[in-house]
Amino acid sequence: MRFLQNLLSFKQPSVMRRIDIALIVAVIPHLPYLSGFILAFLFVSVIVIIYIKKVSKSLVNTFMVIGLLLIFISFYGELNYAGISRFSVFISLISAMLIYVVMLQRLSGRVNFYLLFSPALLLILSFFFYNTIPMLLYMIFAIFTFSTMLLWSVMEVNLGIVLKKSLSLFLLSLPIVLILFLLFPRVSFERASYGFTNDQMMRTSHDGTMSIGSDALLVPSQRIVMEILFDKKIPPASKLYFRGSTLYSKKAGVWKQIPQKMLHFKALQKRGEKTSYKVTLYPTFKKYIYTLDYSQRALEASKITDDHILLADKNTEKVKHYKATSYLDYINAEKLSAIKRESALDFNATDYPQLYTLAKALQDTSTNKSLLNLITYFKQSQLIYSLKPEIDENSPEESFLFKYKKGYCVHYASTFTLLSRALGIPSRVVTGYKSNREYVYKNYLIVRESDAHAWVELYLDGAWKRYDPTAYATSSDLLPKENQFLNDLSINYLYLKHIIENWVLEYTRDKQLNILKKLLEDSMFAFTFTFYVLSFIAIVLLAGLYFRRDKQVHPTQKIIDKLLKKLNKRGYKKDKDEDINTFLTAIDLAQIQEINTLYHKIRYARSSSTDEVKKLNKLIKGISSKNPKYP
Repeated sequence: MRFLQNLLSFKQPSVMRRIDIALIVAVIPHLPYLSGFILAFLFVSVIVIIYIKKVSKSLVNTFMVIGLLLIFISFYGELNYAGISRFSVFISLISAMLIYVVMLQRLSGRVNFYLLFSPALLLILSFFFYNTIPMLLYMIFAIFTFSTMLLWSVMEVNLGIVLKKSLSLFLLSLPIVLILFLLFPRVSFERASYGFTNDQMMRTSHDGTMSIGSDALLVPSQRIVMEILFDKKIPPASKLYFRGSTLYSKKAGVWKQIPQKMLHFKALQKRGEKTSYKVTLYPTFKKYIYTLDYSQRALEASKITDDHILLADKNTEKVKHYKATSYLDYINAEKLSAIKRESALDFNATDYPQLYTLAKALQDTSTNKSLLNLITYFKQSQLIYSLKPEIDENSPEESFLFKYKKGYCVHYASTFTLLSRALGIPSRVVTGYKSNREYVYKNYLIVRESDAHAWVELYLDGAWKRYDPTAYATSSDLLPKENQFLNDLSINYLYLKHIIENWVLEYTRDKQLNILKKLLEDSMFAFTFTFYVLSFIAIVLLAGLYFRRDKQVHPTQKIIDKLLKKLNKRGYKKDKDEDINTFLTAIDLAQIQEINTLYHKIRYARSSSTDEVKKLNKLIKGISSKNPKYP
């Protein structure tokens, strides 16, 4: 607390120190993108600035030559047309050059327009590296710091007072910022993206295959693959299957796709309401676009196969945002082509003798009875869901079902598919994601890499029907879930992050035009929107006016209040409307008059010193209410 008090009472720094503070704030976002050579140049420059009050011209020239050499070394491999034409390299070079020039100017010790404006340039340039919520928050902090330094240049007061003034102006400016943000014309229809992946790490995703051998033993990651915001309530967990790819052919322990035709239009027999939602898909570097079973139409810049698999025109190398509509209650009728039927029935009895023998035992008079026998067998086999099962590379399905009885979704799906084919039922494996509603907040759903899943579709009565054999597991050896409180806290944070991204970072011209159109066409939306905006403006204005009130107590006022209390005990009571000078002048005591003179000098003279304040405090402490020397 004492440290904070000392900090807030910090006097107005020099112009150069204020520039230094602004430069530090502006340079910090650039540090992760600077090469080691540039960082070394920056570090040495700062050391020289701190310890050498006046840098000689020859030393500045030395830094100029060394800096140019270090920049050349840092970008040597990129100093060609192909390198510089890459936007990321170009911006990194501009950043390094700007920091280099600013350091030279700072070493010279001369304040000019370029040095004053350089923090703003550096901050603007940092937006090419970041497009995230942390950067948005840091930008707000940086602008607040810049405005505080600017105010401090015209206010010869301590830090506490200037922070209060800066905060009041900051709050009063928010309504203008809000109006400009909502209504100022935007040039681009899309979110700015300059080819930087920064924190957008590559997700494992699916690659159109499924291995059930040792290659399948992957540690599930908690990285987020998708964030989904539903227009209405989130469907039950039994409906949250996000379709990725359909696999027919199994060779050398790997399930693969067969050539697919593009779907021109094939109507689903819908038996329920549509479900609409918005998806944020993180980079997978694959073409697969995940939607709930079933999405009937292709999205923008994508196509849809006759298996209702959505494929983007190019790999997803940056965050992708799309709106989708799915029908969760449907009949996916299809007349199988000869190639698809043959692939969906492909089963070699010699490769799977135990599965073939079991299928013969499960075979019944009808397909439905045979399928019921298969499901019953799975349920009664005491299978355990495990992410670390023992694997027999030669016969993974048979060892899973008959020997170890441990596996996860790929083993359940592969074994169930092969047995279905042995029973004469066309079947295929579907890979994607299955959410169990563990990461849910309101209408917001998170899908992580650990939600990757495989299930089965069987062709029955002329239509494909989903079956999830993993659900037939009787137990699991998974570790207990993490602390529920921490999980809820994480979900709340991610939900807030998602909302901010959608309404701030994703506020494009297209979204702006849609809002303006809705304001003109929907009177209820216009009323609600206006009410919230005006309420926000009113709250901010009231808060700004509250902080703007001059409630700051001058340091000498606290000292003089002690004197008034002592004099009050001696019968000298100050009237409410009486000023302090009139009150003290009426008391005919030499030391009181000395206090009065010193107080007004400190209170209103700009040249007061700390020693004078200490002297005033000492004089008042010397006056005791019990001392008979004073009345």
